[in-house]
Amino acid sequence: MWNLWAFLTGRRQPADRKAGEHSTLEAAGSGGKTGAAKSEAGTDWKNDALKSKAGTGTETDTGSPEMEGGKGKDTGKPEAEDVGTDETEADDEWVQAKPEKHRSLYDRSCGHGKKRKTPKIEKIPVVLNDRVTLGDGDTKICVPLSGSTDDELEDQARSALQAGADVVEWRADYYEAVCNVDASAAALKRIHEILGDIPVLFTYRTSREGGKGCTDGDTYSAVALWAAEQPEIALIDIEGLSGEYDAEILVKKVKELGKPVIASAHFFDRTPKKNELVDIFGCLQRTGADILKVAVMPEKSRDVLRMMDVSREMDSSTSCPLITIAMGDLGKITRVSGNLTGSCMTFGTAGAATAPGQMTVEKLRRVMEEID
Repeated sequence: MWNLWAFLTGRRQPADRKAGEHSTLEAAGSGGKTGAAKSEAGTDWKNDALKSKAGTGTETDTGSPEMEGGKGKDTGKPEAEDVGTDETEADDEWVQAKPEKHRSLYDRSCGHGKKRKTPKIEKIPVVLNDRVTLGDGDTKICVPLSGSTDDELEDQARSALQAGADVVEWRADYYEAVCNVDASAAALKRIHEILGDIPVLFTYRTSREGGKGCTDGDTYSAVALWAAEQPEIALIDIEGLSGEYDAEILVKKVKELGKPVIASAHFFDRTPKKNELVDIFGCLQRTGADILKVAVMPEKSRDVLRMMDVSREMDSSTSCPLITIAMGDLGKITRVSGNLTGSCMTFGTAGAATAPGQMTVEKLRRVMEEID
């Protein structure tokens, strides 16, 4: 028919149809043997399927045409009857394993989803004069008074008040009459009158840690305990690593007199390695102090970064507020980055500086506000 229709219409017979007719002619020419074989194979397939269904409750086929009666199509997979039993071994052969979920290189390298969050340690803030809180909120600015006479102290106190200091440090080791109890008491009273309710930090820094005070343990302890009895003093600095006295006992006595304590350590010649810095913070904390202070002298930029990194780590692992400083020009960044590294207080000048790298209160506040 196709040849006649193609001859009348002038169309050419498609190649695939020619091939199909050619195969059909060959099959017919073979005496119908192929068709008979196909019929027998079909019968065997049906018999196998019925036997499989009767014996195992499943149908096994190899992709045959539609089932008789139009009741279902062959999907190439066995269909299990609901007989209330577990899947057979034949069923398992057809279940494809789910592909393994691949994790990105980033997830594998950082252990994403496996790390446990370290519980955050709550800070115990130190409140001074019901006005200033150390360890909570922004970094506070402390202005040191280093006058050697009463007049110099009074002038510096006025400058600190005008500069807007949060805290004022009386560096008593600079005061010429520090060993005179009456003179020291009078000077402290005058400072308090000028400053009003601005908290006063009392510090007697020994020559061993960059100050002008004597290193005798008995003298140092006597001065600290005298300061703890003065109502004008809000906070006292104790050098926590000295071998001239028992720092733990001295801190305890000062706190019994109602004054919070800063345990401090100063290194004017170097920056300790990371493990040593961690040990230093641990020693200061064991004194029982309320605030821990470490100041170092960097020789290169890596020293500054190390100090900042240790400060950040220690801030998250101790309940004590920290004061961390890298001195000199190289370490100025540590004086303005307390909100980043966890340092609760920095030192600025309103006159003479008492440590290398100190900046004016005005400059400190401006830079801190810019990077906050």
